[in-house]
Amino acid sequence: MPLVYGGDRKGNNGRDGQKKLDHLCKMHQNKRTLLLEGLLMYFSELIEILKKHVAVQDLSTQKAPAIREVRLLDGSEDICEEDILYFAYDFGEDPPLQGFLFGGADIKGERHCFARFPEDRLFSVYNLTLQALREREVPDLYQEFKDLAHQAKDFESFINALALRLDNPLILIDADYRVVASSNCPPVKEALWARIIQRGYCLYPLIKASEASPPFRLGQRSREAYIGEICQHTPSPKIYSKIFFNGRYWGAIILIEESSPLSAVHYENLPKISRLLEEILPRLLRATSPEGRPVDQAFYRLLVGANPEDLAHSNELLAKGEIHRIAVLKARGKEEKIAPPMAKIRRYFPSAPLAQIQDQAVLFLSYAKEKPSFPQTLKKLEDLASEQQLFVGLSHGFEDLNRVSDYFRQGQMALETPTPEPVNSYEQVFFLALLQEFQRRSEKDFSWENYLHPSLEILLSYDKNNQSQLYRTLEVYLESEASVQKTAKRLYLHRNTVSYRLHRITELCQVDLGNSQTRFLLTVSFQIRSYIDQGLLNREIES
Repeated sequence: MPLVYGGDRKGNNGRDGQKKLDHLCKMHQNKRTLLLEGLLMYFSELIEILKKHVAVQDLSTQKAPAIREVRLLDGSEDICEEDILYFAYDFGEDPPLQGFLFGGADIKGERHCFARFPEDRLFSVYNLTLQALREREVPDLYQEFKDLAHQAKDFESFINALALRLDNPLILIDADYRVVASSNCPPVKEALWARIIQRGYCLYPLIKASEASPPFRLGQRSREAYIGEICQHTPSPKIYSKIFFNGRYWGAIILIEESSPLSAVHYENLPKISRLLEEILPRLLRATSPEGRPVDQAFYRLLVGANPEDLAHSNELLAKGEIHRIAVLKARGKEEKIAPPMAKIRRYFPSAPLAQIQDQAVLFLSYAKEKPSFPQTLKKLEDLASEQQLFVGLSHGFEDLNRVSDYFRQGQMALETPTPEPVNSYEQVFFLALLQEFQRRSEKDFSWENYLHPSLEILLSYDKNNQSQLYRTLEVYLESEASVQKTAKRLYLHRNTVSYRLHRITELCQVDLGNSQTRFLLTVSFQIRSYIDQGLLNREIES
């Protein structure tokens, strides 16, 4: 949801507000914030400070990034990072870009930013360096951020204001790695996280990798700003700080290094932002969702790609019935995203696992194999959709949990494919979705008339000139599995009348209705024509 200054999202006021935001973003890109100036510590500056307290025996200075932190070189590093200052008694075969050497060990390799100190001064130099880095003024933005938090009417506006101030994009995720809000100025450019924001949630491999990292597991109650554990193998470095609500882990605020380098400003202030988010959560959170049971949490993880064997409560899902379907529910006729009525849905389906992903509610429906069972479930869905003004998309039925995320996508496709009906199943809309995708990919000057069996146009023209009903007769005959008896019953005609009409059709159109391939092509053509008449397909795409 974009942040709009002034007016609503409709009309000129909203568009003018968005123009102001775009202009603000351009100013932000052309003129970097002064927030970080004067806060960075460079190697040469640090040496000048240390010279006042300890003798420097050997020195080499070259251009290097600002120092982000200090580490003791213990030989376990696969590679030395350029913005870290390393302390060691011996640099080994490959000296770091920035390092302090203590003692008389030789340096093997090229010197960059290097200083040598007496061996017995390691601890004093280390402490002086830490003190110098800490004393470099980092602005305390807490009061400014607190004012923004109290003024915020939604997460999006708050996150955008913070991202502008910190000169880097921010993402707010909940405990299930769903995207609650993200900045659009500066926007997230990294491809993976841009897709995550568009989709609204992280896929399970990322969730599993993040939760396996030691800082995530061991820092259970810590809000410290950790680097890299969330999606550490992507191009842009990231730091995150955890958020707690009602004594439980609620989510995290993530900062991505894109517009400006990570610095002490980001490390110092991200934990403060997480505390402020904890303060405003009760005010900005939607009504408490009924989901939260272990079986609901297991269901959500399956929706985003988890393996059933990784989840403790997945067997509870299978115990609910023999056949399962995913139902995706969304508010009808709403231009903006609104929360689905989770409590109402729970009232209709009290025991069914339930999850929420952005503006969609997702149900795990189960029923017995005997025929009367599913129609009862479908009737409840139709009643719910009618009462709460919802659209519902249903997946195919399935019996195991190995492809729940695929069936979730089927339910979404059924939901996204427009039809007049409030409840649509994947098998009902699959062909329409296929045709719509074919239409989207087609070149200009495309017309469905080129793909329809010529018999349809022949029969329509004949009916118009002779006040007959051959077109409708053939359509019902195909829908009735090529049964004369069923066709006669549906059209309230004598069987001989139907047989005569079918004979007349074969004469006019020169087709063999006994041929299954011919009947298939005619059936497809009738279906395409029906979709066109309903406005679900464009008759043609003009140049």
